[in-house]
Amino acid sequence: MDKMSLFSIMTVSVPEAVLNIYIAFVLTGQRSKLYLDDKLNVIRLLTSVVLMVVTAVTTRAFLPNLLFVLIANIIIIIFIFKLVYNLTWFHSSISVLVFFGVLITVESVYAFQFMALANKYFSNYSPDILRLITTIPERIIQIFLIISFWKWDLVYLNIRNNKKLLRSFVFFVLILLFNEAIFSYTFFNYFDTLSFIFKILGSVGCFAFGLINFLICNIVTNLYKDLNH
Repeated sequence: MDKMSLFSIMTVSVPEAVLNIYIAFVLTGQRSKLYLDDKLNVIRLLTSVVLMVVTAVTTRAFLPNLLFVLIANIIIIIFIFKLVYNLTWFHSSISVLVFFGVLITVESVYAFQFMALANKYFSNYSPDILRLITTIPERIIQIFLIISFWKWDLVYLNIRNNKKLLRSFVFFVLILLFNEAIFSYTFFNYFDTLSFIFKILGSVGCFAFGLINFLICNIVTNLYKDLNH
């Protein structure tokens, strides 16, 4: 169980929720839902952020481990997106899985090592400050992804028009995400008990998953370019 203070909620959970929503809709061809000159979009964004933060705080406080927290958050946020943004179940599920996939990939690449360094060199700081420090690289990467893939909706729409390619792409990404989540969860749980060599090997494995995800994005982007030549 992990109880969060008001400071952590405002500095960690709220920014994370906002950026996750942006990533979800940028990478699934629904960028129009993010335009803030539309009052309905603003209301939907604020409502979703509040519900997502409440979900995160509640699940962390009452569920026994991170795997249960992850599963519960995915299920609940799919319902939130479905109700707030009036999405189909498919698009709601894909949107949520996309940003959780990004989170898992980013955190598996750097989080364990960075947290270990933070606990070593910032041990005198409060847990709230440590939590904020360890999430800074993740926020930077999220912002970078949003800026880099702002026009990704063109790629996704092109994939969506090819039903066979879409089904294959979604199936492959889900399998990869599942394996990555299990590997990262196991590595995180046993990190403190592993020898130095296995910590290095585990870190390399996490980096490999991140690299594979990057290569998938690159392949899909190049595929889009080839299809439009």
